[in-house]
Amino acid sequence: MINADTNSGLPIRKEVAKHISELLKKDIGNPSQLFNKYSKDLIEKARNQVASLVDASPSEVVFTSGATESCFLAIMGAFLENKESYSYVTNSTEHLAVSKTFEVINSLKEIVGEEIKSNREGQIDLTSLKLNKPTLLSAMSANNETGIKFDLENLAKKISPQIFFSDVTQTIGKEQFSFKNSSADIIAFSSHKIAGPQGVGALLIKEGTKWSTPVVGGGQQDGRRGGTQASILISAFGLACELKKKELKNQERNSKKNNIFARDLFEQEVLKNLEDIEIIGSKKQRL
Repeated sequence: MINADTNSGLPIRKEVAKHISELLKKDIGNPSQLFNKYSKDLIEKARNQVASLVDASPSEVVFTSGATESCFLAIMGAFLENKESYSYVTNSTEHLAVSKTFEVINSLKEIVGEEIKSNREGQIDLTSLKLNKPTLLSAMSANNETGIKFDLENLAKKISPQIFFSDVTQTIGKEQFSFKNSSADIIAFSSHKIAGPQGVGALLIKEGTKWSTPVVGGGQQDGRRGGTQASILISAFGLACELKKKELKNQERNSKKNNIFARDLFEQEVLKNLEDIEIIGSKKQRL
């Protein structure tokens, strides 16, 4: 079998796998131990590497078990901080990690929420939207199945949320992304999408965002996500981010045309040789 689904996850890089192997031979210990500088340093180095990839401040980075947890923390944390007046707007094509979290919140309390409808080509319809200035807007940067990109800046401008959360899992590693220059207040993404290990990801929260953690635990990561940090996975995630940043710079220098040519050629051959085929989003901006 040939597995060509690199949207679900990329094979782990050889350099990252080697890095994990080397760390497994060492006594990493618990990073929460007061004397364990080595483990703490691994995490802080990774925090800087993650921040550098997405043009963010290291202090904004919170390590999680992956984008699914990050999405949950982002949405639930906004709810906990603003539960007396909480309202939300979300997109109908969001990942289940997002839509299922809103289902949980709706089961806890009657919440005012609205879903933006989008068609098969990813066109978003805001004409029927009733909610103005909701507590939270949740909208992915690009669809995980079709690669269709959404205009986040335009969405944020028209909806004017107090907090804007974006699941950027598919975008990171495929294109340059600047958290600093984006309208998003919170973003989430995963390590395994950029050829890092599975089971680790990041939640980034801009300074001043009204958010409360749902996972208190032992107060790790400045109280933003309790629980012993997975030092080895986090360190490997950081290395994957550093390598991906270099790759994106090379891609910019060498132009993205080769990647687009390969995608278009593949689609043309599929259309030519198979019946009843439709390319969704072929007329839209895609990753």
